[in-house]
Amino acid sequence: MPIYDFSLFNRLDSSKWKKVEGVYDIIIIEGLFAFYYKKLREMLNLKIYLKTPERLCFERRLERNLENRKGPSGKTDKEFEKEYYDKYVLASYKKYILPMIEYADIVL
Repeated sequence: MPIYDFSLFNRLDSSKWKKVEGVYDIIIIEGLFAFYYKKLREMLNLKIYLKTPERLCFERRLERNLENRKGPSGKTDKEFEKEYYDKYVLASYKKYILPMIEYADIVL
């Protein structure tokens, strides 16, 4: 499983990826693109889409990024985060993620 390092703005070398081994009765897969790939979708027994209000998504992202992440310039601020969210994040969510709701068995 690839691991992304936000301080590098890139994935870690594949030798540092996590490997999941064993047999399990339940496996929980989460992520923005969990329903995106048909082959993966077809392996899932139950698909739950958490439809969080856009405002709450922005507030959580803003808090996280201001506390824990820095942009390529080495810093971030509210104005940059708002502009970036409005221009890229929200548009990408509407184009790529929101349409995946049609594949969900349950929408919360």
